[in-house]
Amino acid sequence: MHDTALKLGRLFFEHYATAGATIVDIGSFDVNGSLRSVAPPQTFYLGIDCEHGKGVDLAVPVGTTLPIRNDFAGIVVSSSQAEHDDFFWETFLDMCRITKPEGFIYLNVPSNGSFHRYPQDCWRFYPDSGTVLAKWARKNKQNVYLVESFIAYREKDQWNDFVAVFKKGEIAADTPLISDKIPHMNSRTFRDDKVGNLVATSEDMKIIAELRKRVAESDKRVAELEKQLQAAQMPKVLEATTESSNKTDVAQPVEPASAS
Repeated sequence: MHDTALKLGRLFFEHYATAGATIVDIGSFDVNGSLRSVAPPQTFYLGIDCEHGKGVDLAVPVGTTLPIRNDFAGIVVSSSQAEHDDFFWETFLDMCRITKPEGFIYLNVPSNGSFHRYPQDCWRFYPDSGTVLAKWARKNKQNVYLVESFIAYREKDQWNDFVAVFKKGEIAADTPLISDKIPHMNSRTFRDDKVGNLVATSEDMKIIAELRKRVAESDKRVAELEKQLQAAQMPKVLEATTESSNKTDVAQPVEPASAS
């Protein structure tokens, strides 16, 4: 689990979870870290993944309905999992189904980044993904609404995380938001329909543009230095040329003509 995924998961738990909650983690296999490590104390934590391993309490094959009753958990989370999921929209419906009324659902999915197969890599999420997933849930008779979504800025790793928080039921007007606490772009919240901190270009594109600008500036500076070097060398070249010319022009002694 990369740095921002763990940090954002901790912030979600601090904002939306309470001690003693039942938490279900979809994609819980511990790869360099797990959300379980930052969950509130005294919680019942159930880790689910498609195969057994560290951090996995229950293995469920891909494409299989979760063997969990309706309205089971107060918190359902999934971090760095949906991009590997054949049918993430079906998994999301299952997450909604097992969430209790008034419970919260948390998604963290890459919005960019390299191709990484666990065991495959299929999807990236853009800013409008959260609103559409909420519509998809309600279309399938799940009373789920988007609380907030945003794209987080990267830190040490390459990833820009798309984060979305959903609630099963009405959203209180004073619900705190993670996006109020961290730098981000392209946020959507239950408060209005506007896109907050709108940025059309991804952070990758901005970095590439900045590097191109630096390369262009470096090329310009190299060209200027080459001109300065040529200008500094020119007097020496002219001096050497003049000296060579002067030596050539010195009158050579004329031998007397031989008598006929």
